[in-house]
Formats: sequence, C-alpha cells, structure tokens
Amino acid sequence: MKITPDDPRLTAYALDELDGAEREAIETELQNSDECRREVEEISRAAALLSAELAAEPLPELPYAQQLAIEAKLKPDSGNTESRRHFPIGVLLKGRSPIGRALGFAAGAAVLVGIWLGLSSLFTAGPGTTALAQTQTLEQMQKAQFITWTQTLYNHLTGEDGQKWVSTVTNRYAYRAPGLYRKEEIHTQPPGWPEDREIGAGKFMITIADTVNRRELTLIPAEKRAILAADVTITIGEREGPYASSMKYLKGDDLRLVGTRKTPTGEVNVFRLPSGPRHSLEYWIDSKTKNLVEFRVPGTDFYDPDTDPARNNPPGKARMMGPTACINSDFVFGADLDDSLFRLVPPPDYTVETRGRLHVTEKEMIDFLGILADYNDKTFPERSAFAGVFSDGRTVKSMEKPKEDRTSVEQKFAETLQHYVKMSLPDPIGDFRVHSTVENSFRYLGKGVRLGDAESIVCWYKLNGAKTYRVVYGDLSIKDVPPEDLPLRVEP
Repeated sequence: MKITPDDPRLTAYALDELDGAEREAIETELQNSDECRREVEEISRAAALLSAELAAEPLPELPYAQQLAIEAKLKPDSGNTESRRHFPIGVLLKGRSPIGRALGFAAGAAVLVGIWLGLSSLFTAGPGTTALAQTQTLEQMQKAQFITWTQTLYNHLTGEDGQKWVSTVTNRYAYRAPGLYRKEEIHTQPPGWPEDREIGAGKFMITIADTVNRRELTLIPAEKRAILAADVTITIGEREGPYASSMKYLKGDDLRLVGTRKTPTGEVNVFRLPSGPRHSLEYWIDSKTKNLVEFRVPGTDFYDPDTDPARNNPPGKARMMGPTACINSDFVFGADLDDSLFRLVPPPDYTVETRGRLHVTEKEMIDFLGILADYNDKTFPERSAFAGVFSDGRTVKSMEKPKEDRTSVEQKFAETLQHYVKMSLPDPIGDFRVHSTVENSFRYLGKGVRLGDAESIVCWYKLNGAKTYRVVYGDLSIKDVPPEDLPLRVEP
C-alpha cells in the first residue's frame, strides 16, 4: 500500500517502534516520497524537543563486559545490584524516549545512525573484498550470543541567552540472544529541566528487556524498588539483535567507503550510508579483523564531536534541548556473561510495582482531537497532524518558546504532548485506533471542520465488540449510529 504523509506508520517509524520487516517496508516507500521523508524528520525533531533526560559521566577503566562478568561470577544468584551503583553510567532518553522512549520521544528516539572510522586496506583489496568484509561484520553481529557496548549521546542544549553547549550521556548495554537486553544508566535532567518525580535525578537504574515477550524490568537500587511491566513497547533494543534494522544495510549496494581513521585499537575503514537530508549512518570497521568498532548516527559528514564549535562552551540554564549524535563503541562480541544478568526477576528485598500497558481511552482521544483543533486556529487539522506534529513547523516553534512566552492554547498543547510522551504514547489517536477499535473502522473526515460545529462529522469508528458506530462531531459530541445510517458505505 502506497504510503502518504498522514499514515500513522510514519510516526511509529520516526519513534523506532516498528520491527525489522515493517521498518524495511517504510524505508522503501520513503525513498520515493520527499513529502513523507520531511514528515518523518519533522516528527523526529518535535520528539527531540520533548525529551528531558541527560547526564555526563566518565567511563570506568574496565571494559563493561569484564565488569559484568566479574559481578556475575562473584554474586551470580544474589540479584544484588547495590555493588554496581558506583559505575558511572548516564542516560539520554527513554524515547522510546521517544528520541525513543528516541530519542523516547526523541532519539532516541528516532532515526539510528552510526560511524565506522577507517578505510585503508580495502582500497588495495581485490574485487569483492569490500562486500566480503561487510558480510563478515554483519554475521558477527547476528551470530554473537552475548554482546556488550557503550553508547554515548551528544546533545546540544540552548540557554536563555541563546548560547549552545554540548552535554554527553553515556549508557551501557549488554545483549543476550535471542532478544534480551540490559541497560545501565544514571537518570538525570539537564539544568532548568523539570525533575522526573517518578525516578528522581541522579538515580542509578538498570533496565532488563525481553523484546520477544514484550516484558521489561526496571531496578532502582537506591530505593530498592522495581517496576515490572508487561505488554509494553520495548525501547532499548530490537528483537533481531542490536541495531538490526541498520546493520542490514552493510550488505546493501548504497554503502560508501569514505576513508580511514586511526583509533586507539587500530585503523578502521569508514563506511557511510546517506539517510535523508540531515542524516547518515556511519560504520567504522577494523581494517584487519573486520569487526565493528563504532556505529554513529549521524555520521561525521553531519556531526563530529571533536570539531563541534559548541564543544567547549560552558553550560547554563537549559531552555531547549535537541539531540545531535549517537556513537556506539567498545563492542565486545562473545563476552563472558552470566544468564542471571538478564533475568526479569526483581531481587527478593525489593518493593515491586507491576504495570500493564496503558492505553488511551475514548474520552482522552476525543479531548486530544479538541486540543489539536484549538491549537490549529479552532479548526480540525489534517490527519497527518494526529501526533501533534504540524507540517508547517509550528509544533517545533511552540516547543522552543519559554513557558512564559507561550499562549494558553500553546501551553495546553505542549503539556498534553509531554503527558503522552511520558506515558510512552506519543500518538494518542493512533493508540486508541489500534487498541480500541475494529480494524479499518476508523474514518477521519475532520480536515477543515470548525471546532464547535455540531452538524459536521469529524470521525467515526467501531469500538471492539460493538454493533454500532460512534460518530464524533465538531462540537466533540458523540452519537451511536448503525452502519447503514453512515454517509459512506462501511463494513457491518
């Protein structure tokens, strides 16, 4: 099915919520639609402005794989996480932040990009050697039972005086096939950002995710508290393996060999894949072993932390934040890890909170429609704006404003978006449609309808298990209507 700018799958793609097959299908469609690519970029940019978790900590001397292995061997069954609190680990976003939980809403959340520094020996290699090296690297990722790596996120923060500075966030990851992830981070916010009262700034966290069964365990050792969630959208990894949807491009024909670089571990070949007007994926592969050394999003053609003009600027009170780049490095394949590190079982002395996935109710969906219309000059918008991202860029402009400079309508709009992003529901209308209505029964006719117009239909849908359709009008009133009384033919 040909994709259009109002397709809800674009939001899911921008927030990295699609599996490998779905993501590949969308990427194929995006190659032929500049309008849809701009829509994805706008969603990703707006998502970034809603993200609010940052930290900057130095890395420990021992590689992460060795740290995990030592811990597991010393206390393989205790489940005690207190001993790891001193490990300096940082966090960018849940994005899912979005940028997901993103860069969550951001990057994330959002589009994955990477760098591989290096070129040398491939220039003198015989025919087919480059393709062979790429295949070897991909197979290494796919076949490894255990992998550990470090993720460093570089973010531009803007102060009240307009000056920008760079904040780095370091996260530590471990992977066990099939589909199990462990993430360690320090939960914090940049200066001037509202504190997340659920976790609290500066708290060390461990997240263990089962992407196959969609279960997630969050441990907060300082409080001896655990959050066990089921039926959730996993944000810290893909079922097929780390960065699976991006790694598959190593076998594609669009990959470019752009140079070599010297790294502490040796010379690397740098491969780059263009990915839109402001993105690229960059893979740094060891020129001798063909092992993956770094994966950067975007590549050095768009951002290099070593030459960033803002890298030495002093920090201030943050007014706005946007993701700049994500660098994944220090990969260890076949690390000696214990299975106990990936168990979704809270320690016995922890207080456990159990959660199921939250869904948007009918009333919340209708209220959100009204907020969109109010923000859109009292007019219901195009379907493409269902996630709160308007094609003319106004969402970004509103989010960039200090709170005191926003109108009451803008502030309500911003607070509503932030509310749903925090709930990992950045597309509330799409969530309601998927989880509460009969498939393909949701029909939107609201574009251009004035808010308060009691005669004009905005949308209709059939709730799961219902016999009649629900019709929503411009004054946000609802009526139950038999299928035969709707103005267009629908399934009974």
